Amino acid sequence: MGVLMREASTVDRIAYRASMDCANVRQHVHFMIRNGLIDERKLGGKTLYAVTERGVAVLRALNFQKYLEKVKNKISTIHEAMEIIPVVSEQKPDARE
Repeated sequence: MGVLMREASTVDRIAYRASMDCANVRQHVHFMIRNGLIDERKLGGKTLYAVTERGVAVLRALNFQKYLEKVKNKISTIHEAMEIIPVVSEQKPDARE
């Protein structure tokens, strides 16, 4: 669906940009049409597909979810580091002694 954010495209163009097989893209396209994520448009003998407002909202939500997952992983790494720091500090002899 991200491929369609820039412009309406044919199945062939979507497949090329997404590095996917056309048959596989068609299955995904039909699923997204049924769920109101993209629209089908006829233009000069070609069938173009474009993202709907609902599709944009879903894509934004998915991108935000990925962002939150990255933040969660970074917080987990920081938390683990904070647990290790006191242990390392206790093992080092104090330079003032």
